[in-house]
Amino acid sequence: MKKYILVFLIFFTKIAYANNWVIFDDEAGTNYYDSSAIEIHGFDRKVNVLNNASEPEEGVISTLSTVQIDCRLGTIEVLSWQAFSKKMATGQMVKSSQKASKVFFILPGTLEFELKKKVCS
Repeated sequence: MKKYILVFLIFFTKIAYANNWVIFDDEAGTNYYDSSAIEIHGFDRKVNVLNNASEPEEGVISTLSTVQIDCRLGTIEVLSWQAFSKKMATGQMVKSSQKASKVFFILPGTLEFELKKKVCS
């Protein structure tokens, strides 16, 4: 029995610490980035972003995105995203896309600007 409990605790610990979610904005819901999995390629930063919506919309309570930020040019591109029925990207996946968005310039005072300040410093 002790062996099963130990295996469960090790498994749970690995899941709980697989992501290190850090809040970077809480204006439109609560927005986090995964500080443990930032990929750095030259001036580019690839990072996972999680949003817990303040108001559910069309059954979506949270979204998980992978974005790429060019710290030198100040641009952002959403590489993929998934929408979930519960907070912290849990529950049923409601929608998803594996298609990259267009590249957009990051404007001061935006959510993307706050993320850029965190991951490009």
